[in-house]
Amino acid sequence: MPLSRFAFQTVQQPTKIPLRSVLVASFVLQIVAAVGIVGYLSFRNGERAVEELAQELIAQTGKRVEEQLTTVLENTHWVNQLNAEAIDRAELNLQLETRQPRAEKFLWQQMRSFKSIQWISLGSQKSGEYLGIWRNPKDNSLQIIAANKSTNYQSIYYATDKKGTRTAKLNAEPGTYDVRVRPWYKEAVAANKPIWTSIYQGFTPGTVFIAASQPIRDRNGKLLGVCAVDLSLSELQQYLHRLKFSKTGQIFAIERSGLLVASSSQESSFRKMSGKQEPERLNVLDSETFVIRTAAKYLYEKFGGFSNIQQRQQLKFSRDGAEYFVEVLPFSDSNGLNWLIAIAVPASDFMGQINQNTRSTILLCAAALLLSTIVGALNARWVTLPLLRLNQAAKDIAQGEFDRTVAVSKLDEVGSLAQSFNEMAAQLKKSFQALAQSEEKFAKLLESLPVGVIALTPAGSAIFMNSMGAEITGKGAVANTTPEELSETYQLYISGTDRLYPIEDSPFERAVMGKETFLEDMDLRRNGKVIPLQVRSQPMFDAEGNVIYVLIVFQDITARKQAEQILADYNRTLETEVTSRTLELAQINARLELEIEERQQAEKIVRKERDFNLKIIENSPIFFVAIDSEGKILLANECMLESVGYTAAEVIGQDYLATFVPFGDRAGLHSIFERVTAREQTVNEHRILTKCGDTLLVEWYGTPVLDENSNFNFLFGFGIDIGDRKQAQIALQKSEALFHKLAITVPGELYIFVQHPDGSVKMEYISPLCREIQELEPEEIQNNSALLYEQMHPDDRASHFEVIVRSAANLEPFVHQWRIVTASGKLKWLQAHSRPELRENGDIAFLRNMRYHVTDTHS
Repeated sequence: MPLSRFAFQTVQQPTKIPLRSVLVASFVLQIVAAVGIVGYLSFRNGERAVEELAQELIAQTGKRVEEQLTTVLENTHWVNQLNAEAIDRAELNLQLETRQPRAEKFLWQQMRSFKSIQWISLGSQKSGEYLGIWRNPKDNSLQIIAANKSTNYQSIYYATDKKGTRTAKLNAEPGTYDVRVRPWYKEAVAANKPIWTSIYQGFTPGTVFIAASQPIRDRNGKLLGVCAVDLSLSELQQYLHRLKFSKTGQIFAIERSGLLVASSSQESSFRKMSGKQEPERLNVLDSETFVIRTAAKYLYEKFGGFSNIQQRQQLKFSRDGAEYFVEVLPFSDSNGLNWLIAIAVPASDFMGQINQNTRSTILLCAAALLLSTIVGALNARWVTLPLLRLNQAAKDIAQGEFDRTVAVSKLDEVGSLAQSFNEMAAQLKKSFQALAQSEEKFAKLLESLPVGVIALTPAGSAIFMNSMGAEITGKGAVANTTPEELSETYQLYISGTDRLYPIEDSPFERAVMGKETFLEDMDLRRNGKVIPLQVRSQPMFDAEGNVIYVLIVFQDITARKQAEQILADYNRTLETEVTSRTLELAQINARLELEIEERQQAEKIVRKERDFNLKIIENSPIFFVAIDSEGKILLANECMLESVGYTAAEVIGQDYLATFVPFGDRAGLHSIFERVTAREQTVNEHRILTKCGDTLLVEWYGTPVLDENSNFNFLFGFGIDIGDRKQAQIALQKSEALFHKLAITVPGELYIFVQHPDGSVKMEYISPLCREIQELEPEEIQNNSALLYEQMHPDDRASHFEVIVRSAANLEPFVHQWRIVTASGKLKWLQAHSRPELRENGDIAFLRNMRYHVTDTHS
């Protein structure tokens, strides 16, 4: 188009808006839109992030409470079962009329083993006697409490030494104590099975307990007593109070009826009611703690009662203009416990900082808008001034000082801009040539550019960082950090903000979850300098698919960002191509380094596991053998080869049945092998042949080993030579049979009576002739040797015990006569020949041969 025509057309255009105003307006409008959108999205994302964080924090707290309760409550009934079994084995008994040092030590040891237990109690049905162990919460000391005939049924507290023996008397509670009227005793007897009792107050003011109780009966079903283990709900309240995770949030446990069990507010579960003498249980709907009462009322109204809550629920509700997060989960066990655990937190505990940040963001946005307006005006002046100068130069050229290639005949701004555009086009041609050369140099630099690399454990601790990584971060590898501390430790922020990079969105957390991540929205701040980063994370797995560490590759992309800005001034398309090529080169470089590192680590782990397993097999004192699906021997360890007399070369590849199993045993063993190939673990005894023709009796444990497709690969078995054990068992059986025959044939009654170092006694053996002499069964006497003492004539007891004490002290044999009165009323004179023997464990065993004759007078 001729310049004169172009000039004419431009003159006819409407009045122009100044270019400076257009630039300032467009710049300000973009800033306003960007700041408004980003601010709004930031606020909404912050709200969602806080809500997700609150729900996750509440869920984790609920799991911790559930795990703590499960551990404590399971231990409680386990202790009761141990005590019941000990009574059944006669290691404990419920004859609590007198002191029982052995029983006291047994209970004392249990209290040392289970730190969460407050009381262990034994109660006798016979006369209401009591024996217990109490943990003093003030100094954690253990005290023995007894209430029986010897204490006039008054509860006496005794201190204990380091061995569990009672020492000094500490105090005595006033009044008599009868266990048969206590809640933990009566409820267990009524239920006739192991139960949780109702919650009740202890004698000490402010103490609240719940007991696991179990009735004890003999083999005929007769009630002997009750054993119980008490848990302090005050301790549970302390635990919940320490677990509080927000300013006003509360944790509480309730029964299905709504009665309060415990809470983090430490509010008592019992309340003194006006007009009533005894305190009553507190209903959670009447709680004095506002958050607990509000959450409880919401749950009761939503589900139509607490009994209708059957599964874990995580809810959000509004009440009186305030929002709350609440989680409720059922908690029960097989012994009748049926509670609800609830965690309630006002949303304001989490949103306070968000609201404050919102106000700060608005102020910062206003300041940024004002600053951007000023900067836009200055930029517009800076941009238009050179154009005006170029326009004036074009006018000078129009006066005759111009290149003939410029077809401009008018002197307006558009004509000047055309001339300036022609000149700029020529300059751009040169610039593009220079840019191509710069791009070639930049690509070569990227290919050889080292990147930062850091390796982290799943726990967040750094185990390696290369020199470029240390140069970028200015720190190097920092050990003993947690995932939550990574962003603060290395000063990592979301690009363009003052917020630390959140752990849930971090490349480390995503890699721990097994995901490969690539991002560029992270800044590193060091000494007042902001360094934009390009980050790629890769999880490293072990053979079982577990993440063993996380590899993160990062690089300082400040230069690239600057280059991109320069390229953007010239051509947006070229910027996209350079960015794409940069990313591609970084990905290839990171992938190669990750693959090399992963292969090296995998090979190292495989070699380590293989060498470790081989050392275990070769150095084990038991037999190890591996057999494939066809019955061929793949491996036999040194212990087995030495026992059978073969070398590894002689048995590897041979048929196991033909080599080691006697012909008559092969059919049965073949069926066992088929069970293992069907993925079943087996235990069996069979003979194996040695090279010299002897046989060994071996107890074998067979395990199928599967390949990666879960198909049978080979059988792995380990065995124990039990030949000597079998011979010892046979010899012991013969010896016991011979002793039994001797006891029957020897004239008179033969028995072994053992006195332990702690003063307790035990009837170790008594011959069947006791049915004729004492008119008692052998089992009755062995279970309760006191029956012999009860039959003894009262006038002969002192002399009898004097003879036994003297014999035990001097280890001298004795001959002694005394009288007994049997259940049928017969008076019998007995004469015993006894010889004491001191055993290695300190026991003194008396072997006695006793004869008798029936008479009214001794002759």
